Amino acid sequence: MELNDIIKPENLVYEKPRLMNDN
Repeated sequence: MELNDIIKPENLVYEKPRLMNDN
């Protein structure tokens, strides 16, 4: 389940803006 969440694109898109926001 966790692996699936990490591979899911939704999770990636959610983490991407987070990093950008930090920058």
